[in-house]
Amino acid sequence: MEKIMFIKVVLDNLSKEDFFKKTAALFIRILTALLLINALVSWIKLWKVVFDLSASALIGGIVFQLLFIIGMYMITHIMIIRTENILKLKTEKYYLFPLGATIIKMIGEIWASFLVFMGISGGILIWFAGNQSGRVIRNVPMINLLGKVGLKGDFLGGLTFMVQLIITGCIVIFISYLLSEGFKLTHGIEKNTRK
Repeated sequence: MEKIMFIKVVLDNLSKEDFFKKTAALFIRILTALLLINALVSWIKLWKVVFDLSASALIGGIVFQLLFIIGMYMITHIMIIRTENILKLKTEKYYLFPLGATIIKMIGEIWASFLVFMGISGGILIWFAGNQSGRVIRNVPMINLLGKVGLKGDFLGGLTFMVQLIITGCIVIFISYLLSEGFKLTHGIEKNTRK
């Protein structure tokens, strides 16, 4: 009868402090591997678009592709570091607050890194490629999450693109750290009221 009534085992596992920590770490590792595969495939596909650019725009495309590698490195390294942080979290009674704080911080860091990478590399690409830059930028994974990105193919357009995305990245990192601190503060209040 115990074997048929498996839900007790499931509920017992959900109640363990380490369950969510280990599950979140495993999920992030799998997500990191999938992200790397997707980034590599996208990077290879982007070369086809870059090589279709005119000779003067090709330099901007090559710089964009080199910065793409740095951007992907930043994001995957953040995910690896935060996974280690999650596994090192102390096991305590209310364990989801510290876990949530770390995950929110990680999401903000990833999104801010993407925005800063796209701002700098996209701005440089616009300076070199002008109106042709849209063909490359619109093929970057996750770019659709930014909404309709307006691209003007002149120096001021590149600078505007760069500044807008860098400022948005700074706002994202501030908000994610603020939310993370909120989780930590709530957890700290809970710990102090138990004393």
